[in-house]
Amino acid sequence: MDGEICRVCLEPSKGMACVFDVIGVLDRRISIAAMISQCTGFRVSRGDPFSKTICSSCQQDARNAYEIKQLYETSHRVFCQMEKDIKGEVDISGYEDTDTETEKAPEKMKTNFEIYKIEKIRADDGRVENEPVEEDISDYEVDLDLQVKTEEFQEYLTDEERNDDRENTAKHPHKCSYCQKSFSQKGNLELHIRTHTGERPYTCSYCQKSFALNCTLQKHLRTHTGERPYQCSRCEKTFKTIGPLQTHKRTHTGERPYKCSDCPKTFSQNHHLQDHMRTHTGEKPYKCSQCQTSFSHKQSLQRHIKAHAGERPYKCSHKSCKKSFSRIDSLLEHNRNHTEERPFKCGQCQQAFSLKRYLRLHIKTHKVN
Repeated sequence: MDGEICRVCLEPSKGMACVFDVIGVLDRRISIAAMISQCTGFRVSRGDPFSKTICSSCQQDARNAYEIKQLYETSHRVFCQMEKDIKGEVDISGYEDTDTETEKAPEKMKTNFEIYKIEKIRADDGRVENEPVEEDISDYEVDLDLQVKTEEFQEYLTDEERNDDRENTAKHPHKCSYCQKSFSQKGNLELHIRTHTGERPYTCSYCQKSFALNCTLQKHLRTHTGERPYQCSRCEKTFKTIGPLQTHKRTHTGERPYKCSDCPKTFSQNHHLQDHMRTHTGEKPYKCSQCQTSFSHKQSLQRHIKAHAGERPYKCSHKSCKKSFSRIDSLLEHNRNHTEERPFKCGQCQQAFSLKRYLRLHIKTHKVN
């Protein structure tokens, strides 16, 4: 990536990284692009026309900004909960955030704060078996708008953009006190706030896992009961949730709603589109822990790991053959040696081949002639 300019500082630099690389920050995995978006409010997407690289200095700045943002949000949650716990006993509204004023604060408030920090740590440790609260609510918030422009960016906006912001504020009057998100309904805001507070009021009666949303609990309960209430109207298949059913229906209708912004290809599932986009961006987020080889798809990494282990789980079923393979597609190709199947046919001369790569080589002979 040498020779390209950094998306942040607009300077060329050696050792550039892709802004969509996934890195480890604060015991979690997140892309550099996501950190920039969360800290600045500006969207960084694969389909935009801007630089896809970032220099090491700006990458470190993005990491630092993200870490301090996460630290402040955590601290803010502690103070909010502390204020809620001691409300009516101690009035903290008159204390400013200075060392002098902190020393004047009542000893009871300091004691409660220390006790709360200990209880918060114990509560967090006791919740490791639960699924992340952010994931519980993220699906519910898919169609909720994020107000990305903040006051510090207003001076760069046109009059038309300012009017759009005012209209958006009117449509989404309920603002989160922890972040920049705003919502059209108060109930949606209350659900969103649980992503900050960690509140999980819905508990499974089978395994004691807890959830932020009742609908998430209902989906989880089906893992215990085996209930599959969603049935396809065109075949006998059933599903535990409606999402997989909607995806399955596209196998009947042929619908492919997810379109690539860089080429004409379309896909029936969003994650297939995201996998495909890496063929354009060159992003390879899946790295082998043994040899540091990177891959654009998780399945490719899994196949590669099997090669390190010497694992060959796919065995030929023909009695006279003892061959085995690390990949199922290699086994399927091998089986054509036994069946003499030739599924790949030339459109110009009707010659058929057992492997697609053989057909590609054959087509080149037509071009030469």
